[in-house]
Amino acid sequence: MKSIIATLIIFCSGYLYGQNQIKITGTVADESTREPIIGASIIVKNSAAGTVTEVDGSYSLVAPSDGTLIVTYVGYQTIEVPVNNSAVYNVDLKVDNRLIDEVV
Repeated sequence: MKSIIATLIIFCSGYLYGQNQIKITGTVADESTREPIIGASIIVKNSAAGTVTEVDGSYSLVAPSDGTLIVTYVGYQTIEVPVNNSAVYNVDLKVDNRLIDEVV
């Protein structure tokens, strides 16, 4: 009997946890040229979940409906995007001129 109750609790807690997760899709592009950014990192803040953009700048991942996405790419400013229960986020990254000045 105890094993049935334990199994039921585990199943229900996983079900309840999964309810606030949503699949998010979108693209990451350069703000000025509108070119897709290949290999940009998108991670869920305070989590190990994340992905990188494809050749066309697209991405897909699962995140909490009240979470925050952190989008980064070398040479661009990092941006944080609150999820707010939305399933599509197209992100435009700005070139980080400070980094370019430091390299030159």
